[in-house]
Amino acid sequence: MRRSDALLVLSLLVVLSAGSYPAWQEYLVLDREPLLRGQAWRLLTGHFVHFGTGHLAVNLAAFAIILGWAWRSGRLGSSLLLLLAGCPVLGLLLLLSGADWYAGLSGILHGMLVLLIMRLPIGLRVAGLAVVLVKLLWQFNTGGESNFLDPALPVSQASHWFGVALGVVFHYLESAARVRLTGT
Repeated sequence: MRRSDALLVLSLLVVLSAGSYPAWQEYLVLDREPLLRGQAWRLLTGHFVHFGTGHLAVNLAAFAIILGWAWRSGRLGSSLLLLLAGCPVLGLLLLLSGADWYAGLSGILHGMLVLLIMRLPIGLRVAGLAVVLVKLLWQFNTGGESNFLDPALPVSQASHWFGVALGVVFHYLESAARVRLTGT
């Protein structure tokens, strides 16, 4: 990993952790009312807020695994671009779907995972997408309303579905751009 990549990843981990500082949460969480009053930064920062160390730890672990895979497969830049560009888009989708608030990175993590799966050979791609779909359907069919770390915190199923859709769309936009630039 290049030094600049390592610094970028370290910076993102610090931002993820800092967003969970309790005194900052109310100013960063994706909350409909303040957002409608003009606090647009919440579309990005809401994804970097976590309610408790367990929530933060699970998201950081998944983030580290996905970034490791992205780096090893030469897709770190694409994955980080999806992270930064996808957060506000996901925030808007959640608001349009009726969500009043959102916190956490799981929606974007689903998108980053699917983005990486989409570049696998067809057999592995189908298997990987099937596993993600089964997970989402299981979550939907069992209610998926409680978080195993803290049952009082709801799981945002919509963010996971929207994240998967963003990963697929981003993959095809990236592929179309590559064809235009290189002709392949």
